[in-house]
Amino acid sequence: MDVHNKTLKSYHIVGQALDFVPVLATGATDYNGYGAAGIKKAIAEAKRLGFEWGGDWGWDSPHLQFNYKGYGTDLKLDITKEDEEMTAAEKDVSTALQTTVKEQAKQIAALEKRLNITGKETYASGYAEAVEAAKKSGAITTSSDKSKIDLNIIQMLHNLGLLKKGAK
Repeated sequence: MDVHNKTLKSYHIVGQALDFVPVLATGATDYNGYGAAGIKKAIAEAKRLGFEWGGDWGWDSPHLQFNYKGYGTDLKLDITKEDEEMTAAEKDVSTALQTTVKEQAKQIAALEKRLNITGKETYASGYAEAVEAAKKSGAITTSSDKSKIDLNIIQMLHNLGLLKKGAK
């Protein structure tokens, strides 16, 4: 088997494939998560739109490839040729993908806000007592830029009585 040639004929190289890995609510990757209901639904939608799923081959679950006209022949992906008018079916696929991307962008933004990834969100008032105790004990110097995880840890330390002055 000539691995070199097989690699050169990758659908990724011609822009007709992607790999994805499910992510848990904690933000951790879940390489065994392809059986989850939401992931199955996403895979089914991708297949409905014309993608092939590597999991159907039994060995490449992260892989999705778009084999509309065959390897490297999709004119919409070939920037060296003039763009042709899209067919109604292609427009439907494009619209569906654009809608999906917009919905996913909203979900990502909501998740980032929930996890306070940017550090710009204010924390819930329930954390106020624990945050103040952490500042007074010297465990933290500021209450800004704290993620949800940081706040949960601060709250646990407070609940355990470990945020007393001098208990550093």
